[in-house]
Amino acid sequence: MGIIRVDSGITTIPRFFIHPPDALSAIRRSKLNTKPDLDIIPIIDFSGADFEQLRPTIVEKIARAPREIGFFQVGNHGIGADVLERVIGAVKGFQELPPAVKAQFYDYLRDRSRGVSFSNVDIFHSTAASWK
Repeated sequence: MGIIRVDSGITTIPRFFIHPPDALSAIRRSKLNTKPDLDIIPIIDFSGADFEQLRPTIVEKIARAPREIGFFQVGNHGIGADVLERVIGAVKGFQELPPAVKAQFYDYLRDRSRGVSFSNVDIFHSTAASWK
């Protein structure tokens, strides 16, 4: 396993993200039947999202990419680079907060009735954290 270096000073993968070997075996077995057709990250073009004829195709691509590949990139979304940089800065700032400060948000974000949710909703029940 290689060394990971990030701004926060972490140099190894935290144990919380390391899945037990039996769990990894199950994940690998399930992935064998759903091998992606592409060896690249799919880029979903949003430039036609305003057109009724193109919207179903775009929505289908958005639904399919996470199932088959695991993630995707969005192109022609109309969000300016300055806004994206501010969002990345805010996310990075949140991630670098002390754990006690971040913990105040976790219960709030796990309440799906609020319309937003924390991506690791099963964080206290799974054997390891998701890499989402």
